[in-house]
Parts: sequence; structure tokens; C-alpha cells
Amino acid sequence: MKVKELYLEIALYNPRNNQLFDFILNSINDGHLLPYRASKFLRTYLLENDVLSDIYLYTSQDNILISALNGVRYLDIVANDNLIEKSWINEIILTGLRGWTTFYDSSGVLQIFYVNTPKLSPLPTDSLVLFHLNNNKISSVLSRMNRRGFDTTYLVDSNGHIAASTSKVTPYSEHYDYIVNTTTTDTNVFNLDENKIVSYCTILSESNWKLVYVCDTSTFLTDANALTVPLMIVTIFTLLLGVILTLCLSYYMHRPLKKLVLKFAKSDTSDVNEYIILDDTLNNLTKRLETLDDRLCENMPGIKNNFIIELLSGRISSLEEVKNYIQLLKLNLYEKHYACALIEIDKNVAGESMQLSYQQAIRYAIRDEIDRCSNNTLSVYCASSGNDMLVVLLSSPLDDNLLLSELTNKIDQYARFVLDTKIFVLYSDWVDDIFSISEQYRTIYEMRSFRFFCPEGAFNTSTLLLDRKFMSVPQNFWSELESICVSKNMDKLKELHTQLELYVIEQSLDGCILILHNYIAWACAFFSNINASSIDILSNHLASPHTS
Repeated sequence: MKVKELYLEIALYNPRNNQLFDFILNSINDGHLLPYRASKFLRTYLLENDVLSDIYLYTSQDNILISALNGVRYLDIVANDNLIEKSWINEIILTGLRGWTTFYDSSGVLQIFYVNTPKLSPLPTDSLVLFHLNNNKISSVLSRMNRRGFDTTYLVDSNGHIAASTSKVTPYSEHYDYIVNTTTTDTNVFNLDENKIVSYCTILSESNWKLVYVCDTSTFLTDANALTVPLMIVTIFTLLLGVILTLCLSYYMHRPLKKLVLKFAKSDTSDVNEYIILDDTLNNLTKRLETLDDRLCENMPGIKNNFIIELLSGRISSLEEVKNYIQLLKLNLYEKHYACALIEIDKNVAGESMQLSYQQAIRYAIRDEIDRCSNNTLSVYCASSGNDMLVVLLSSPLDDNLLLSELTNKIDQYARFVLDTKIFVLYSDWVDDIFSISEQYRTIYEMRSFRFFCPEGAFNTSTLLLDRKFMSVPQNFWSELESICVSKNMDKLKELHTQLELYVIEQSLDGCILILHNYIAWACAFFSNINASSIDILSNHLASPHTS
């Protein structure tokens, strides 16, 4: 595949509709993709649109820069030899990929193997394995990984031996040096100080490992069959002794470790023990999230959501339960995280109560986000019987363009969670009575990048921006429209629409007709809750030839 210089071509194949999408991004710097742009693209497009695809990113030299299989489950990167010196590590990790990430040098040698899921690997959650690193880079990489909140970082030399390891301060970090899993022999090998074995049995229990070999560095990565029988006997005896001692310590000292030991002693028990484990996991999660710095949270706002969804999936049935779990975490999280968790679960659990819950959560999310952006007092309303429309009513306009852009972008992110939700953003000096159409309510403020309740295909919402000339519409139109909406007289509504359309044409208010179509449709549904059949009639009228 030939690609122009200084350009990147991304081919996305979506098996759902058998379509091939090609994108050209001007994001190459000297033949290499800018890390921030790459991670931003993967995060925003693939994750938010749930694309199931094979993705190949090529440089101008026809080398595969990034290949991703099945969305973002796997991400292989081929780059130049000074990979570590660039910012690839930070940016790719910030994308929050759930799965394996492998980094290769230009010779195809595995340079970095990154694991970010407890479900797909026995390695600890958020672990990083680094291969073939120069000695002068080790300390900086270790420091960087710990600042990012990773529990454990492993440095492995070219022979597969651990060269260095470090652990972030966690409730259990003092109990071990490092853990290595060898997939070739399916053997779990540990290098432990004998004084730490007792405490470490508790950690092993969390993953339900049945057999563990305790070795020194000379037998590291040795096949399980090569281990001598005496060593196995000593190992098993040591583990059993460790479990007994841990149980005794936990019983007398009332330490949280007791919960995990119960899980280890009864590895095949019911769901009750899973909840016990969940309680202790929440404590660990609290400490991990508290270590995340501002830049990580800013560039990867979904990281906390992912953790919460992972913990709560399948275990909640109402918004109140989500609030209780969040309070248990004792984190400064906004209510928008409730929405994320509820929506994620709603994909697997259908039900009217759940549907209403995440609609409510979305409204909370928008309210809190606007409160953070400005001092506006606002109300968020859910109109129509199907709860498929959100109306955000600001108390005053946002004159700051930067603030407005930030607000609209954030609200748009929440809208994407619910595909059938349409959002209106309006402002008014008076928010007490939204069921009257007046001067204050007839300005749709900053409609760009939102979904709308309007005749299908009437206009491209991504490019729509309100024309200020629309303010010159005669005042009697609004009072008459209010009366028509209350009476639900569709004939009069069509007549009023035609009159106003002629006025717009006479006054040369180009671009206002489509906005008018959208506004009338919204007004009918919002103020009168007109049923779907009536909206279809209105849509047909708006789509008639005289409105084109």
C-alpha cells in the first residue's frame, strides 16, 4: 500500500455492515505518527464507536506502524530503535487499552510487553514487562511507570531473566519482590524471600492459583517437571504453613487480609465470597486511584469509569446502588460516572427500570459538568414519553467561546453513551417555567455537535450553527405557536409554518428555514408531548417541495 509522504492512512473494516472506511490524517512527523494524535484517534473513534475491525497504520516507507486486531484488543507497534526515548509509552498507555500491548523495535524483536487486565493474564493488574532496555533508561522508566499508578514494573534482560523490579506502595507491596508467569510451561514462578512467604499466600489466594513453585534466581523460568520432588514437597508444605499462620494472624488482629484468606481456603464456594473479595478490592482500588496524577485523569477520563464498571458489572440494579458503591470508594467522583456504569450494564441487562435509571444519570452528568464549567444555574429536562430527549436550559448565555467549546464537547461525550438520546442546549434569563414559549426560550444556543429531534435527514447537525438573524422573527409567531402547541391543532401548525417560511424568504434570512423546521418539531414534542404519528405528519409537511 502506497501512502503519500507526511500522511497516515488508516483502513477500517467493519464486518457488521461489510464496509471499508479509509481515513487520511496529517499526523506524521518525519515518518512517524505523533503519539498524542494516535492515542486520541484510537481512544475517541474506536472506543466510542465500538468499531470491530482490523486496523493498519502505515508510514511513508510502507512499514506497518500500528496494527490492531478486533478493535483495540491487540495493539502491535513497529517503530524505530529509540522507541523508549519518545513519548510512545506514555501516550499508548494513556489510551486505556484493555488487553495486551506489544512493542517491537525495527528488527522485529519484542521490546515491551504490556498487560492491562486481570481477566486475560495471571499477571497482577496494571503490570508492565519491559525487554531489552539500556541500563541508563531503566531508572527513568521505573519512575515514570510508578508515577502513572502501575502496581508493579518488571525489567527483563535479553535472556528472559529479571534485571530489576519495583512496586508502588500498596497494602501488599512489602510482601513480594516480583511475579513472573511463563505461558510456555504454564508455570507460576516466584522469587520470594522466605520471610515473606506467609504473607504472600494471601495474595495468591485472590487469583485461586492451585500450585506455586518457590525458587531462587538460578532456577528462574525452569520447567515445572525439572523441579525436584523435595523442592515441591517443601514448597507445598511452606504454602500450607503460610495459610495457617495467615489465618491465625487475621483472626487475632482483625486485619482485612482475613477476607482474602477465606477465598483461598474455599476456592469453589458461592457468590458470597466473591462479594467478600469485592469489598477488599475496593480498598485497593481506592489507593490506586488516589495515586493517579492530574495529567492521567485529564487525558484519560475513562480510567475511573472502567474500574467502576468492572467492579459493578452485573451486581447493581438501581442508581442508588451505584451511589452506595461510589461512596464506599471515598473518591471525589462526579455523578457522570454513575451514568457510565449504568449504561455499560444496560447493554447486558435489559429492563425498563434500568433504562430510566441511566437516563436520570445522564441528566445528573450534564448538570454537574456545566456546574464545573461556569456559575450557571441550570435545569435538565427529559421530554417526550419515551425519555429520548434531554433539554439543557442555561440561566444565561456563555459568552466565553473557550468555555462554551469545552462545555459542548463534554456534553456531546455523554450523549454518545445513549444512542437514542437527543440533546438541546438553550439559555434563558428565567428558568422557572419552561412550558411557555417566549423571547427567553426561543434562542437555541450553540447547537453544533449535538443530536436533535427533527425530521430525519433535514440537515447536517455537525455543521449547524445558529444564525443570529433568526432573532428577527415576528413576536406574534411565538405566542401563536404556543397556543397551537397547547391545542395540538396540526392544521394550524402547518399554516403557521408556511406563513413564517414566506417571511423568512422575503427577509432573505438564508439558512434559517432548516433551523425553523427543527425548532417547530421540537416545540411540538416538548411543549405538547405530541405522539409519534403526529410527528410523522409534521415531518412529511416539512419535507414537502415548497419547503426546499
